Amino acid sequence: MTRPTSDRVREAIFNMLAGEVPGSKVMDLFAGTGALGIEAISRGAQTALFIEQNESALRCLIQNIKHTKLETRCRVMGGDVFVSLARLDRSDTFDLVFADPPYRQGLAERLLRVLDARVVMEGWLVLETATGEILPERCGHFAVKKKRIYGDTTVWIYRAGKNAGGGRPSDGDL
Repeated sequence: MTRPTSDRVREAIFNMLAGEVPGSKVMDLFAGTGALGIEAISRGAQTALFIEQNESALRCLIQNIKHTKLETRCRVMGGDVFVSLARLDRSDTFDLVFADPPYRQGLAERLLRVLDARVVMEGWLVLETATGEILPERCGHFAVKKKRIYGDTTVWIYRAGKNAGGGRPSDGDL
């Protein structure tokens, strides 16, 4: 079942990211309808890679990309996120990754570990979980910079790469 990011949460995410989106290379995992990646492109992101397994959501995602006339700036991979990540070329780099895995299945923490091991990025990871799910403040080269609760959704914003820094999350980091 697709559980799209609410308009309120999506707007809050982009407000927190502010100037980080223009010119970025984006990856949207568990993409669903593609709302986050498409929004990023509309706000100036350079390209977006979408990964979605659900066939119905995948068809909707492709239609949304066609409807917005963004085909030249988007790439879509159908299939399991973890298998697809393993197939990515190590030369594929990303500045901003959105991930909204199914809630309460342990996928968010697993995703953190896989991204740390497989994906080259020096930027931001925006990870949505169910409120109450606990994630580590640090995981490899990721460090939490913000955590916000919106009803039944918690948004975790991690900084990735050598600029991740240590210590506690800070509002001044974004």
